[in-house]
Amino acid sequence: MNAIVPPLAATGLQRFGLFATPLVQGSLPQAEMLNGALRELILAEETRRPPMRVSIAGGWQSDLDFGDWAGPAGRQMLRAMLDVVKRLTKARRGVEVTPSWRLYAWANVIRRGHFNHAHAHPGNFWSAVYYVDDGGCAGRPELGGEIEFFDPRGPAPAMYNPLVATTTPDGEAAGASVKIAPAAGSFIVFPAYLTHAVNPYLGDGTRISIAMNFALDEERGRPVAGLS
Repeated sequence: MNAIVPPLAATGLQRFGLFATPLVQGSLPQAEMLNGALRELILAEETRRPPMRVSIAGGWQSDLDFGDWAGPAGRQMLRAMLDVVKRLTKARRGVEVTPSWRLYAWANVIRRGHFNHAHAHPGNFWSAVYYVDDGGCAGRPELGGEIEFFDPRGPAPAMYNPLVATTTPDGEAAGASVKIAPAAGSFIVFPAYLTHAVNPYLGDGTRISIAMNFALDEERGRPVAGLS
């Protein structure tokens, strides 16, 4: 008589993302106070100069000189973001190096129907966005206005069969994208190489954000005095 052998059950499975893309979310203390001053400052600047329209469609985008007219609230926000970037960066394999950061930033204002085309930020190490006003998008997905990040591997992870995905934390997004709704007072830091866009905003308010790039090359960006 043949013995009945029970099926083998694998144990010790570990799930993790190999070569994962770092993305950090957070919020700033006293954001409500900061955002009141920043909103007034940015809307006033919008009336004084034409938009740059580098990636924005239909809205207003300042020059890369926000640090020059940021005021006390803006400088406080930039200083906090620079601190975050420093905490997210380390020397590779113990090499003694102290990065000399160059930060440049710009303001974005979008209203109904406006959006940002898909783009990346070459020549930089980190990029970030801080939300001054979410335009009412927080908790209301029907208003759009999300920032959308695209898988840097392109469609490759979904090419064989788009109906299945891995059970790793980012399995559903493999070969596709992830949308994150804005929330006033919050920020997102991500690698500058990561392609991203802003979906059309469908609300009746004003969505205001400040975008930032952090470069290591001394010849790139605009240095902001007192923030290094």
